[in-house]
Amino acid sequence: PRPGWGWTQGLFDWSERPQRPVPTVGELSAQLVLNLSRGAKGLLWFSYKSELGARYPAVRGAMAGWGRTLALVRGDLLAAEPSPVAVEAPPRIDARLLVGRDAALVCLTNLDYEPDSSGYRFRERRDVTVAVELPEWLRPARAVRLDHAGAGEAAVAMTGGRATIAVGSFVDAVLVLLPADADRAAGLPAAWANAARD
Repeated sequence: PRPGWGWTQGLFDWSERPQRPVPTVGELSAQLVLNLSRGAKGLLWFSYKSELGARYPAVRGAMAGWGRTLALVRGDLLAAEPSPVAVEAPPRIDARLLVGRDAALVCLTNLDYEPDSSGYRFRERRDVTVAVELPEWLRPARAVRLDHAGAGEAAVAMTGGRATIAVGSFVDAVLVLLPADADRAAGLPAAWANAARD
């Protein structure tokens, strides 16, 4: 199939939800990661109104944070395709695997939420562990958890081709990168922090 791009929520006011006319950080993050998990090779923000960015700085900050994260894993996302292999995850977590030659990504989206006129209320998921069978050419020694707020190491244990990843707690959505190159994984948290200083 040809590469597809997706629209994802940004800073745009919805007249149908007057109490909260822009997406929350959680709504923005969940839609973005769901798009990526289905194989989107690029994302277009819908949309960016600067006056709304001034009124909702947390959403503007999340957009910037996801931009940094996606810049760090751009090559991995472009090289990866959705895998039919199931990711074992707790109930009400959408878990999908993207596989490339040099890395895999696990996309996790929290589906445990309540719709509300002021924004979906996501229930925090605590101590999340997922497991997945990786292709034979990929045996990562390290894992990196990424979201709009930064990058950090996630513990991964390999048993044959099965990776068990201690993701930890999250509210809306996270990516876990499993690169073949352990040194690259070790450098990503500092690379994200450096990008945030720019």
